[in-house]
Amino acid sequence: MTNTETTQLHQRPTDDRQLRLPGARIENTNLRDLVLAAVRQLDPRLLIPGTAAEAGIACQPRVLLGLLTYCYASGVFSSQEIEARVRKDPILILLCGQELPDWHLIRRFRRYNRDLIQHCLEVTLYRANAASGPRASVGPEGNDPVVSAARSSDAVDRGQCGEDAGERIRWAINLDHMFLDE
Repeated sequence: MTNTETTQLHQRPTDDRQLRLPGARIENTNLRDLVLAAVRQLDPRLLIPGTAAEAGIACQPRVLLGLLTYCYASGVFSSQEIEARVRKDPILILLCGQELPDWHLIRRFRRYNRDLIQHCLEVTLYRANAASGPRASVGPEGNDPVVSAARSSDAVDRGQCGEDAGERIRWAINLDHMFLDE
């Protein structure tokens, strides 16, 4: 398998035809705030740590919950890719030193906290789609704008966001399984 093929496996395609939820691609500036709000709403006592309590800040349950929610919402699913991105982030390296989460911890945390990750991801996707409002596009005649009902906040279904969140987590699990099979 070439490096290009491996990279393609680690990220889910962002082609709109493959994403069920129209607003699946979220602006990064909004995404950070949406993820933080979803994570802060959750009772931290519900989280099962994937490592010892004295682990570095980047390995704490709420931080990992935010990290996975952010990555899955932005289309990064592979635990190896998440680890690689964390290790390249100069702010995390400065704050946490060498105690950054590896892909084993990311997988373990996802396994222990799948329902809570899915809940935060669902809330994030729902709010992102509700906040995006209607999107106008060119009509069939090429001149009349048509508002897409799929992007209006009234058309965003919480159940649809839940399905999409579950699908993203399943995709992450499948990518990690494929990596282990190589």
